[in-house]
Amino acid sequence: MIIFHGNRYVGSDDQVQQIDKLLGEIQSSSNREEDSSGDSFSNTYPVGTKLYKIKGINEETAIAVEVKKNLYIKAARKEN
Repeated sequence: MIIFHGNRYVGSDDQVQQIDKLLGEIQSSSNREEDSSGDSFSNTYPVGTKLYKIKGINEETAIAVEVKKNLYIKAARKEN
């Protein structure tokens, strides 16, 4: 799970080929969701993980997560 700019996203196994601009990166991480703090948190991905806009998709719908160099997966927004 990722919290970014007040939105909650859940990672998937879907690879993303068409990334756009860098949106930011994970700034805090914990395996406990209740520890979430700040505007860029994950209980799945480590601090420093980069988050990108996906070409042609509104970032309110989904974002791309760089899980390895040049390997991106889709994280879809989850309603609170």
